[in-house]
Amino acid sequence: MDVPADQSSWLLGDRFEISGGPRSGGMGEVYRGVDLFDSTVVAVKFLSPSGQDESGATIRRRPNAGDLRRFSRECDMHLRLGGRGVPAHIAQELTGPRPYLVTEFVDGMDLYRFLRANRPSFTASVCVLFQLVQILTRVHACDVVHRDVKPLNILLSEKGEVFLVDFGIALPLTPGATRHTEGGRTPGSSGYKAPEIIQGERNPGPAADLYGAACTFFQLVTGRLVFESDGVGYTLERQHCEDTAPRLSDLVPEGVPPEVDDLVARMLDKNPSLRPTAHEVAEVLAPSLPRFGTLPPTPLLSPDPTLPFREGGAAAALTVPAAQTRTSARPSVRRQAPGQLTRSELRSTLDAAAEEVRRGEPGDHTRHLATLLDRARRKWGEDDLEALEAVLTCANGARIIGDIMTAGSRYRTVERLTATVSHGSQLFPTALAARLGAAECRLSEEGQGAAVLDAWVEVCRDLVTMGRTAPAELVERCVELGADLDERGDADPDTVTHWSGWLRTL
Repeated sequence: MDVPADQSSWLLGDRFEISGGPRSGGMGEVYRGVDLFDSTVVAVKFLSPSGQDESGATIRRRPNAGDLRRFSRECDMHLRLGGRGVPAHIAQELTGPRPYLVTEFVDGMDLYRFLRANRPSFTASVCVLFQLVQILTRVHACDVVHRDVKPLNILLSEKGEVFLVDFGIALPLTPGATRHTEGGRTPGSSGYKAPEIIQGERNPGPAADLYGAACTFFQLVTGRLVFESDGVGYTLERQHCEDTAPRLSDLVPEGVPPEVDDLVARMLDKNPSLRPTAHEVAEVLAPSLPRFGTLPPTPLLSPDPTLPFREGGAAAALTVPAAQTRTSARPSVRRQAPGQLTRSELRSTLDAAAEEVRRGEPGDHTRHLATLLDRARRKWGEDDLEALEAVLTCANGARIIGDIMTAGSRYRTVERLTATVSHGSQLFPTALAARLGAAECRLSEEGQGAAVLDAWVEVCRDLVTMGRTAPAELVERCVELGADLDERGDADPDTVTHWSGWLRTL
């Protein structure tokens, strides 16, 4: 879909209204939009990679297969990580002429623009870094390295909350994970790239993100980059690999506590094994955060990253356990944090969403359930029965409204987590539903007919084995998929007739 140059707004499908001019967003362009289902403001990122023409000028080019794989991974990252500090995934479409990703809209500005308009105080800078490392703690706990932590990829909302964006080159820490980098180049951005990445390390760990976070904090506090190449002999990347980084106290003699000065020096160490973890960084920073009820910084900032801490927001609540551990002699009592997801909330939302899906009308409950997925999986584990049912229900809802890419990704998640369950297990119907859903979604892909047929036959065989206990809804969907395969000419008619006949006996 092409965006008319002379239009200020247009409809994307039948769900999103897009308005306003774009801003650059890594491999694409990001627009502000409105979700017509519930009138919420959203961010719509179109895949629009850049290249160079014959004169060397930057131009937008058509995406290739590698671009699509990277963008698909970015969509999966938002689906997996979306929530606190990472814009939540809402929808995606990768098969059309102009692939796009729809996420939660962050009303504010990126840190690059913020730094051009403001000179934050040390306390305000600490508030940014503290929130950033809290996000990185969660990202790293999910076995993901961002690989491009820099001011342009850090958003500061009008409420002073930090968000990390652009997961296009994020690396899952799993065996065999593909890198999706461009033309053999090392990922990341000069000025913030860790030495090990510059030197070609193919499997950088979480310490690489801490290096980028330190470079960003250094710029917040001092107003300059860690290294500023003089253009004579040394390139910027050689400086990051070979030169000792200046200390904050060298440039800001007053106002930087020695423990924070030492912390940043450790974060900028050339050896990744000597850098602190994101959790350790947060512990050292906590005493420098503003307390509830304190006055705003001088000069006033817009946005103000101290606001969540001064007004007792969610970010401030994160500092309480560490402070109690250090100062209280009484035994600690773990209380449920305000807004923490409970079993009853998940169950009631799941039941209401499942009813919407059963009626074929996914609505508010299904969308709300999608926002709870990440919290549920973090709290009770990926293989928790209700968490898996929630992912499956959201996958069914996405399939019904035609969001095949989102549905397929969620089905594959459940399929992976239930791959080893056996007949008779409580999870076996869930595993079958995920396998069937994944097959249904693959039917829309070119050249997948044979693979879909094989998967369909396996599900048919398992349903027949279950006999009268086979879920009626799955049996009906399986019959419909067989008819689709027959109509498309992707299956031997006798095979479809054989298994469809067995299914109708159930």
